[in-house]
Amino acid sequence: MQFNYIESVWFFLGWGAAALWMTAVGVLVTSTIGALLHRHLRCAILQKELPPLRMIRPISGAEFMLDETTQTALTQDHPQLGVTLSVAREDDTALPIIRPLVAAAASRADVRLNVGETFIGGNPKINNMFGAVEDCTEDDLLFTDSNTQLSRFVARDLQGRSRTIGGIASCMPEGVAPASMAAWVECAILNQHHLRLTLMGDLLGVSGVHGKAMALSRQTLNQMGGLKALSLYPGDDLGIMLLAWKLKIPAELAPVTVAVPLGTRSWPAVWARQKRWGQARWQTMPGTCIGELFMGALPSALAGGLALTLLGDISLTAWFGLGLAHVSFWLLADVVVALARRQVFGWLTPFASLIRELCQPFILLSALFDRKILWRGHTRYLETRK
Repeated sequence: MQFNYIESVWFFLGWGAAALWMTAVGVLVTSTIGALLHRHLRCAILQKELPPLRMIRPISGAEFMLDETTQTALTQDHPQLGVTLSVAREDDTALPIIRPLVAAAASRADVRLNVGETFIGGNPKINNMFGAVEDCTEDDLLFTDSNTQLSRFVARDLQGRSRTIGGIASCMPEGVAPASMAAWVECAILNQHHLRLTLMGDLLGVSGVHGKAMALSRQTLNQMGGLKALSLYPGDDLGIMLLAWKLKIPAELAPVTVAVPLGTRSWPAVWARQKRWGQARWQTMPGTCIGELFMGALPSALAGGLALTLLGDISLTAWFGLGLAHVSFWLLADVVVALARRQVFGWLTPFASLIRELCQPFILLSALFDRKILWRGHTRYLETRK
């Protein structure tokens, strides 16, 4: 009787592991197809007649290629675009770079420089933006991060899309110009992993919002409680997304992405950035983190190996061979997405993807057990949200 009981436990455990493996492979295939089809199923919305739009661009520090990224914000193809560059402090190292650009662009565009922050919560980005948003009079707003390179028509597309759906339109980021192995790994995280899963969700109707570039009306922002409500969340884009779900505000990802120049990222910087993003998601959307823990290449490979061990009789050589094939399939999906979407690609791409898969479970677990978020010199302690 005891033997049968143990046999039943192994049987159900084996089929459970097999189900986990098949689910992970299914998510990989579906998300890869979604990443390839998204830009064809979401057409650009370039309206000729558009009302005034105000771009708010918070800046903190002299980031890599700051002059080039700022120029892309100042040279948008838009009939009535105003740009406000917002810097929190007078001693910010970005100001010597930004001031000449503002002076050069002031004769041909509505460009403002806002220096100073208003503390309304624990999010330094929101504190930086608050004064700029309060000072402008436009009804349509576009928030863009300072480290993003914008294509010429991003402002026009996002505003047109936001007005068409009556909600929030945003862009996914794609890493470019990696100049270190750590930067290549961050490219693998942004360009294939996060992009693939987020675009799949967007096509399946799970509204996504990304904070690198997002457009919405002032009415929509006020409906969500304004910037003060967003400051309660560890990430402004996560706050907007959760409030959009709660208030049933439409949200959509544009087919175009924004480029993020990475340069010589360090390993601690990449780990800290991804851990901070994981901490924010554990607090606001823990289900996505749990799914990501088990849907990665290595956890699902272990699940598949466990299923084969408990349900079949295979040799150790075959076990390792199938595991290698499984991980190779994961890396091949990254290569397909990178080449099809014309992302940054090189001989380091597969190795970066492999390192990402090795590190991602540990980053998520580290984020789960650390309640302290460190961001640009600010410390914030996460609280359990009701």
